[in-house]
Amino acid sequence: MSKNALVSVFSRVAEEMTFMFVETLDGPPPPTEPPYMCVSMQFMGPFSGVLSLYAPGSLCRQVAMNVLGIDDPQEMGEHFKPCDTMCELLNVTCGNLLPELVGREPVFNLTPPMALEVDDSTWNSIVQDAEAQGFLLDDQPVYLKLLRS
Repeated sequence: MSKNALVSVFSRVAEEMTFMFVETLDGPPPPTEPPYMCVSMQFMGPFSGVLSLYAPGSLCRQVAMNVLGIDDPQEMGEHFKPCDTMCELLNVTCGNLLPELVGREPVFNLTPPMALEVDDSTWNSIVQDAEAQGFLLDDQPVYLKLLRS
């Protein structure tokens, strides 16, 4: 149930926010280059856990440009971090996923999303993790993993 909800919610949220075509990834991802990012947030309520999103840095920049409606990366300014947009994408996904899983009545407390750069081995681990759901956003891979504690 939670994997189907994750696919449905992320596909809808990502398409609406990023204006990118989203499809599930059922095989190996296309080749990518580092750096790789992981954005994660915790939630506590009727059940607790962590929702994490993994993506190549190039995808983070493209998502940021699409969300901001700009064509030139220079327009983002020197202080803007593309991972901020990925944090918001994860935040909106989590906020829509939890009610999908347990209904609108239960209350969850969410921590702010945190972003960090991950190395090649972490990226390769998530790519091979059967619990992680892969997607393509305009032919670039992104993975989501929901861990319940």
